[in-house]
Amino acid sequence: MADHAWNALDNHIYGFTLQVSNSPVDPSEYREAAQSFLPMIPADKYPYLRALSEQLIDGAHNGLQDFTLSLTASNAPSKTVDLQPVPLSA
Repeated sequence: MADHAWNALDNHIYGFTLQVSNSPVDPSEYREAAQSFLPMIPADKYPYLRALSEQLIDGAHNGLQDFTLSLTASNAPSKTVDLQPVPLSA
């Protein structure tokens, strides 16, 4: 079980780092990028993506990722698990 937890954290950190370091748009250019892509996002087909883009343009959302919040939310325990040590066979 500890290995699963370790791998989950490792994958989350690694994935977040890759996403941030490989973004094709600098955070200071999010608003301009959203404005240029908005005509290509039909509201009837992609209402949530369209709304998020509009929030970026209006300044209601900054588009920055929050690693701490996503780590807390994605790893929140859904139930309590009683972990017992597993004896190693000789």
